[in-house]
Amino acid sequence: MTALAWWWLSFADEEKFLGVVVLQAPDGLTAVKVAHLLGVNPGGEVAVMQLEPKPEQGTLLCLHQNRLLNRSEAEALDAAARELA
Repeated sequence: MTALAWWWLSFADEEKFLGVVVLQAPDGLTAVKVAHLLGVNPGGEVAVMQLEPKPEQGTLLCLHQNRLLNRSEAEALDAAARELA
């Protein structure tokens, strides 16, 4: 059984930012597939980044996982996670 990791998926098309999804999956490709299955993949291109949160950041990620975040929500999550680092 493969351990789950945290993933930050950033979606955009040629014209604009489409959103961010934070979720857990065993690898980046599966993370993109999970976002699609959850109905939170807005299309466009995706940039995939594995996160390595500290324990105190995990709760913050749990509160924002599995949904499409808009730009202000993604920026606020990033800022809050950096404060806990």
